[in-house]
Amino acid sequence: MTAVSPTLPTFRAFVAIVPPESIKTELEAVVRQLKQRDADEAVRWVAADALHITLAFLGQIEESEATQLIDSLRAEVEGMESFELSVGSLGTFGDRRRRGGAQVVWAGLGGNVEALGGLHKQVIEAVRRVGLRVESRAFQPHITLGRVRRERRWRLDAVDAPAIPSTTFRVDAITLMESRLGRGPAVYMERGQVSLGE
Repeated sequence: MTAVSPTLPTFRAFVAIVPPESIKTELEAVVRQLKQRDADEAVRWVAADALHITLAFLGQIEESEATQLIDSLRAEVEGMESFELSVGSLGTFGDRRRRGGAQVVWAGLGGNVEALGGLHKQVIEAVRRVGLRVESRAFQPHITLGRVRRERRWRLDAVDAPAIPSTTFRVDAITLMESRLGRGPAVYMERGQVSLGE
């Protein structure tokens, strides 16, 4: 009789910057205004507690890999100083299949975006060092506010778009997140955090 190896527990993971509650509250107010322009509910708007800046999406990883990744991230960002970002104007990522319609509604980022780009590269290096795969798409730093539902169309009216207060916040940590999918919106849980300059 052949022994069957037990399936190792896995979870859907990504590495992110979690903005402070003050920024989440400001963006929540912006989302409320955008919802008023979405009478037919074409967009699935992101809840305030789920707002984040994705640095690397990993897909399914094992618990043991998560432990290794935290150690690798810590080694990679050791000595890196914290830096400031600000939330900028609204924008959308389009999809040709939607004939110019939006696919993702986002808030852009300002401030020390050069340091943010450097942090992204270090995170990718830490991920690869432990043998994990990461999405190869170009890094476009943003905070997703909503995703347009399949077969629906929605456009951001640049003239009538709500203003975002230009508030800065300090990035002093990165977080390994778990994404749990279900019938409703994805639920995000913190699985580990690494401070910059530890």
